[in-house]
Amino acid sequence: MGTGLDYSLFLVDQILELLYEKNDWCTLEDVAHKTQLSTSDTLTLLNFLAKYNFATIDPPNRRARITPHMHRFLDELSQAELEESTNAYRNAEKSRVNCRTPPETLAPSP
Repeated sequence: MGTGLDYSLFLVDQILELLYEKNDWCTLEDVAHKTQLSTSDTLTLLNFLAKYNFATIDPPNRRARITPHMHRFLDELSQAELEESTNAYRNAEKSRVNCRTPPETLAPSP
């Protein structure tokens, strides 16, 4: 397994992304393939996610899935990011329009 907190967080992010997108059971081998880790290291990370209720593990069937709570959280986060980027685009577009508007049309009328 790689070293450093940044790398570990990157791997956790990859696993959560896979589990989120599938929103169903993923085999241990699928998760290991996505992260390019051994099944042992993958299981270590999945156990970490399960410990904090981000994922559920089914050891006898060698599979894992995202918890419904975590899936809802990531849905809400994704929606918030989309709204933020839409608002940023609108604000940038307004700024561009204001830059092209002659100053006399921006001044308040007496």
